[in-house]
Amino acid sequence: MEGIKEVVVIEPLNSLVFEGKAIPGKRVNSKLFGGFCECGGIMYQKAKFKKDKFGILVSECEKCWRNQALVLSVDGELVSKVDVKVIDRSSISDFIRNILSSSEYKALISKASGGKYSYPVFSKAKRKLENMGINVNDLLGFFR
Repeated sequence: MEGIKEVVVIEPLNSLVFEGKAIPGKRVNSKLFGGFCECGGIMYQKAKFKKDKFGILVSECEKCWRNQALVLSVDGELVSKVDVKVIDRSSISDFIRNILSSSEYKALISKASGGKYSYPVFSKAKRKLENMGINVNDLLGFFR
């Protein structure tokens, strides 16, 4: 868990992606303190994730909207702190397009919209996404 380079949160799916794998998390619905931002603002917790023996807390600054992940050990000690790239509903399409080939992406979009698509190509896209931990059925709803 040390030396994490990039962490991505896919907000509509409530998943955290790093090292090529998506981890489902729990959204924090109340306004809980999540630390202080470098800009001086207060960070509030957005979501919690669990990976192996580590807890990952994603917080957002109320002032500059920066998102950070705190990786915590079982004892609650800070292991690492990393900036988070947030994928919202408007950018989920671009994020998925960067993962899949153009034919796989087209098959996914066609399947979601009820159009004709190549089943083998869709199957390959589905396998690729599910190997990452992304549930394709949940994802299809965002492309309808």
